[in-house]
Amino acid sequence: MRMNLLSCSVSLGLALASASAAAGERWVYLGDVHVAELAASGKLSLNLDSLHKRGRHYEIWERVVVEPEPGRRAPAAAPGSPSVRRTLWAIRCRFGEMAKVTEGTDGAFEPRAESLRFFGPRPDSPNAAVLETTCAEVRRIVAKTRPPQPREEPKDQPPTGKELEAPPMIFDPDGFEYGEE
Repeated sequence: MRMNLLSCSVSLGLALASASAAAGERWVYLGDVHVAELAASGKLSLNLDSLHKRGRHYEIWERVVVEPEPGRRAPAAAPGSPSVRRTLWAIRCRFGEMAKVTEGTDGAFEPRAESLRFFGPRPDSPNAAVLETTCAEVRRIVAKTRPPQPREEPKDQPPTGKELEAPPMIFDPDGFEYGEE
């Protein structure tokens, strides 16, 4: 009996810790998207807390919560089909490129791609919104963590005597004698 009570309290503590961790994530809503393969619409958002640097790029999780379009039935899919689709993106802000690292549904992710295929998204696409939002967050983080650089003001210094008072004369008429070339 005592063991069951202890295991229940441990389970409850773990559940509360995982719930608070999930609640602490900063998801930012980017807009509505159309999921063509499911003939449904979805709400696109990014988890800003998942943003991290990996090698020469940044990675961030995207989430699309799929909803049936108005006036249509839910997509014909397998029972228990996912209503949340997730994608892990690799972002190179310097070049304005992104690559899909992995995608899947809650808890069912493929292995990481061995080599990433970076591309520049169309400016009017949802991927461009992911790229723009991620790079804005990267710039904000870098600006916040970088110490302020002091501005160097030009100082008025007295002349050292080595400066010329006037530009040198290339042709000095007094230095040449007539007949020299």
